[in-house]
Amino acid sequence: MKYKLGYISTKESYENLQDLIDESSFENIGYINPIDFKLTGTLNLEMAANFANQVDAIVIVEGVEIDADLVAFLVKRSLHLLFLNRVKSVIDLTAELEHLLHESGTVLQIENLERNKPVYTSLRQYLRKPKYCRLERWTTNHLNITEQLVDDIDMAVNCFQSGVANVDCHTGNIFNNNVDLINLKLSFQNGAIADIQLHAAGSEMKRSEEHTSE
Repeated sequence: MKYKLGYISTKESYENLQDLIDESSFENIGYINPIDFKLTGTLNLEMAANFANQVDAIVIVEGVEIDADLVAFLVKRSLHLLFLNRVKSVIDLTAELEHLLHESGTVLQIENLERNKPVYTSLRQYLRKPKYCRLERWTTNHLNITEQLVDDIDMAVNCFQSGVANVDCHTGNIFNNNVDLINLKLSFQNGAIADIQLHAAGSEMKRSEEHTSE
C-alpha cells in the first residue's frame, strides 16, 4: 500500500510541482488552498479533519503561509509535515511545538536548512567538542532577514547539541527605519557560545563561518 501524500498549496504552486509529484512513489491525494481552511476567520475543523483523514503526511509548498492553529491541528492528528520553506507559522508555534511533536510522535521537517549542506556536514564531523562559533552573513535587503536568521540559529543549535541558556540580541538601523543589523549572542547550557551577525545593508550576498573546538 502506497504512502498517501497531500499538499497545502495554491493552484499555481501545485501545478509547478506536478512533474515531480507524478514521478514520486507516493499516492497523491491532491491539494487544498490554505485559505479554504478558514471559515469566517476561524479554522474550519470539518474541512481540516476531512483532509487529514485522507493522508499520511502533508507537504506545505513554498510560498504558502498557513496559520499556527492549523499546524497545531495537523500535528495533533499525528500527520508528518514537510515544509518546503521556512514559514512564520512554525516560529509562532515555537513555545508549544516541541511539546506537541513529542506528544504526537509527529515528524516535522523543513527543507533546505543550511546545516544539511555538505560544506557544513563535512566540517561538523571534525568538531569533536565545539565550544564557540561565529556566523556572519551579509544580504542585500531586509525583507528576508528573519528567514536567514532562523537558518543561522538552527545551525548553531545543531552544532552544539545543547539547550539554550541565554539570548542577548541587539539590532540597529543604518540607512532607514528598517532593521538592517542584528547581533545575536546565544549561550548554551554546556558552556558553548554562538555569535551571530546579520547585515542587511550589504552590496552583495556573502557569508563567513568560524568554529572553535576542543
